[in-house]
Amino acid sequence: MSQKIHPSTPEINRLRAAAALIPSIESGLLEFKALCRAGCAHGFVLRMDDRERA
Repeated sequence: MSQKIHPSTPEINRLRAAAALIPSIESGLLEFKALCRAGCAHGFVLRMDDRERA
């Protein structure tokens, strides 16, 4: 027996659109975390260099 396909509703379309954005959001967050870690490490090295000069 075949299933009847119901027409899309605006709510379902919004959910599908939001679900499609999840991989992009996740990759952006991972990239942001990596940049933050790199920035923190860079800042730490700069602070250590300042101490050595003093």
